[in-house]
Amino acid sequence: MKRNLLCRVLTVSLLPALILLLSACGGSSSSSNSDADAESEAAAEATETDVPPIDPITITYASNDAPGALRYDLLEQKFADLMAEKTNGLITVEIYPSGSLSKPGQLLDAIKNGTADTGMDSYTRYAGQYPYFDLLTAPGWKFSTFEDFTDTANDFIKEFPDAGTDQYKVIVMCDAGQFGLVSTKPIRTITDIKGKSIRNTAQFIPFFDKLSASSVDVSSGEMYEALRLNTIDAVNTNNHAIPTFHLDEVCVSFTALPIEHTDFAIFMSQSLYDSLAETLQAQIDEVCEEMKQIALDYLYAATQDAIDTTLASNPDFEFLELSDEDINSLAETAQSILESKAADLDGKGLRGTDAFEWLKARQSE
Repeated sequence: MKRNLLCRVLTVSLLPALILLLSACGGSSSSSNSDADAESEAAAEATETDVPPIDPITITYASNDAPGALRYDLLEQKFADLMAEKTNGLITVEIYPSGSLSKPGQLLDAIKNGTADTGMDSYTRYAGQYPYFDLLTAPGWKFSTFEDFTDTANDFIKEFPDAGTDQYKVIVMCDAGQFGLVSTKPIRTITDIKGKSIRNTAQFIPFFDKLSASSVDVSSGEMYEALRLNTIDAVNTNNHAIPTFHLDEVCVSFTALPIEHTDFAIFMSQSLYDSLAETLQAQIDEVCEEMKQIALDYLYAATQDAIDTTLASNPDFEFLELSDEDINSLAETAQSILESKAADLDGKGLRGTDAFEWLKARQSE
């Protein structure tokens, strides 16, 4: 009896302490969870603060083409669309067509002084300013496909950057098309070039001098009339120029010269690119990767369109190709000129011989 009473007394006396102990444990757990939640919220707020939102921007693009032109629609507009797609609308490319923002041969200066952010031009329009590139686009290198020259040109400007090219990011660089001679009489062999009076630009004059042809400086707008009046016998240009300037009306053939190549490129201000968030830079780099195939697709479409349009206008017009023997002979004729250009680069403290050997190894078989 006494024992049972004692047990009851102990139970009653210890019960409040037990309740207090359990309450204390429960309170500690609740406090710990609250602290963890607070820390998690603080971390989330800090993360949001560390990554500020990116504001949309509009960049200007200088085009020399008009809407509806193949290059405008198949290349330049696709570039603008791809930039918007890849950046989720954060970058809008505003195209200024028809030379309204910058003329051919003026784009790089326009980018430098802030008149344009991006645009299309050609390094070959800046003869003498970029010596390595002058070597690349001198006649004599054999590249049998647009892809061969395009891959080589893009790798070359990374391996042998000219002074000043670090001011421009090249979005894409591509072959400018199939070059050759549009002539009033068919040129079927290299011997047919001898004695011809040919409209040429500066980088081709030494080469045609070696072929015993005379070079004449005639503007694009004067080519048609000069051919019609027999002031010149031929024009050295790409086949896109035939329908553009209606040369099929005064000429009978186009002879491809696969040892001649020039470029076109979409340039972007390097300082603008560097000022962008890393996320946008990575997205622009993705654009660069995809633009190469877009540029090649445009080039093949434009080449075929030039042929189709010309033949529709003049079914008797001939598109001619030289024999492999003649092509090799033309390349050999140009070697001494290329070697001289490389030596000039060496004399300026540049890697002329290295560039010459690098290009020689990259030629098509």
